[in-house]
Amino acid sequence: EVNIEDKRGEGGGEGEGEEEQKQESHQQIDMNFLQKEEEKEEEDESMKKFEPFTYINEENLKRLIYLFLIRKEDPWVIAIVLSYLKPELARQALSMFPVEIQAKVALESLRVRQASKEQIEAIDNDIKNNVDFVMGGIEQLTKMLEDADAQTKKNIIEYLKTQKPDIYEKIKKVLLTFEDILSFADKDVQTIIRSVSSEDVARALKNADPQMQEKFFKNMSQGAVNTVKEIMEYAGDLNQQQIDEAQMKILDNIKALEAEGKISSYRRSDEGVYIVDIGDISADEERKKRFAKITKQENTGEKNINLEEYMQAAVNFFNQNDFNSALQYFEYIVGADPNNAAAWQYLGSTYYSLNRMDDSVSAYEKYVELTNDQQTAAWLNDIKKQLGK
Repeated sequence: EVNIEDKRGEGGGEGEGEEEQKQESHQQIDMNFLQKEEEKEEEDESMKKFEPFTYINEENLKRLIYLFLIRKEDPWVIAIVLSYLKPELARQALSMFPVEIQAKVALESLRVRQASKEQIEAIDNDIKNNVDFVMGGIEQLTKMLEDADAQTKKNIIEYLKTQKPDIYEKIKKVLLTFEDILSFADKDVQTIIRSVSSEDVARALKNADPQMQEKFFKNMSQGAVNTVKEIMEYAGDLNQQQIDEAQMKILDNIKALEAEGKISSYRRSDEGVYIVDIGDISADEERKKRFAKITKQENTGEKNINLEEYMQAAVNFFNQNDFNSALQYFEYIVGADPNNAAAWQYLGSTYYSLNRMDDSVSAYEKYVELTNDQQTAAWLNDIKKQLGK
């Protein structure tokens, strides 16, 4: 006889087995889901950590603008960079550009575009590697003039005033001169006078404009005025160098007093930037293309600039007899792809055109090694003989 209860028990066992399988399946699904969630969180965390252009601050902001200007950077690249900066820095940066560039950057910021992480990283790395090496500008000239001796400063300022009036007007805004004291508040002039000797005041005012002398005298006690006038009278004739040195001492004291906050600051900072004769320092379109096409090497996964585009740019420079520009590209190409025979051949020709014969021979030797070009090998042997190799 068949025990029905036993059968039910057996049936119940099968049901329990199916239930366990379902639970295991659900657990596996849950594990897969959790794993994907963890991977997604890791990816999100990676994106959060990617914060480009964080090294741009108020100290190097103007250098960034100069970098954009001397490169004649595309407005869309500028717009991307500004979009990552803090609002206050972005506002300052935009205000420093010429009006026509401001408008172009503003329009580019309106465009909705999908930039890849690789593109942003390429721009970020490029700026990071170059922004601190931008030199020059009005600030640099101003500092040079402030550190120069009086006669040198005077010579340069006079030259700028007559030959480069536009630059002179810029310099005037930020460079402190002795004549600027005429616009100082009387209480500040009194503080300045107390910080220098009567002899320096007398020398500085020797042959000075009556208006300048009056500016000093009205802020001095009558006894001090008499002392200064007496020194001026008995000092005899002073040469211009002695007068300039005394004025420089007073200007140095003014800078120190400004820094200490004891007098108002009368030097106006020029928020704009000014480029002089930049020419076509980096106007080539090929350089800009490296931001547009960033590819990945299939075998290594490393980011790499399209070498075909570099090769085309290098050949273009070579054909235009711009050998210095071509050289940079060819050297990069053979470094990235040592088996590129055509690049080695062009590199040898470029060195030859620049009269760098030893380098030319080495490049052609590599070309012959890769191609076994007997005609070039014979020519190369002749060149070596001429060079005594």
